[in-house]
Amino acid sequence: TIYSFSAGLNDQKGVIMGSGFKRYNLGSNLETNVFDQLKVGANLKYSQSATKGTGNSFYTNIVNYRPDVPLYDEKGNYATTNDSTSSNPYAQLMQISESENKNLMASFYGEYEIINGLKLRSSLSYNIVDGSNLRYIPSWDPFAMSNGRTGSRTDNLNSLNSRIFDNTLTYNKFFSKHYLNAVAGISFTQDKSDFTRISSTNFPNDDV
Repeated sequence: TIYSFSAGLNDQKGVIMGSGFKRYNLGSNLETNVFDQLKVGANLKYSQSATKGTGNSFYTNIVNYRPDVPLYDEKGNYATTNDSTSSNPYAQLMQISESENKNLMASFYGEYEIINGLKLRSSLSYNIVDGSNLRYIPSWDPFAMSNGRTGSRTDNLNSLNSRIFDNTLTYNKFFSKHYLNAVAGISFTQDKSDFTRISSTNFPNDDV
């Protein structure tokens, strides 16, 4: 019997204030001989990650934003201009922007030697992915205020389920100075994916 187990953690702060990335992962492998002709095994991997921050577009907003506009106006609100097409970059740092992903990969296999040199191998694999993304622009955002919005939220949900069933028949044989290798196989695959996008505006408050 052969087995192994692994675990990992990655916790990294981003260069932008309030941004960061965290991931957990687990893995295990197992292989054993039931008897001389039959071998079975399993592989499992799971990971979960979370991302916070406004993303790469934030750098573009900084470059394009007018450098003569201060962080705050005379009233203490985040400053903006009437001709601005994007939010105050500093105000964007206070917005909620989060993503989360979960991924499970599992495979199970068996290999049986029918006769000397002839082996049948079957494997069943699963891949399950669930992801979500949340973005909320509060009512006090200067760009939202100039457009008469009182808070807007966007939720994206996605999922993927994949199954693969592989079967191969392999024959290996030496004939004097010659070697014969023959492989025949068949594979079945099923994929299913879903995506949902929900957009909401005009919240009574910013408690989301």
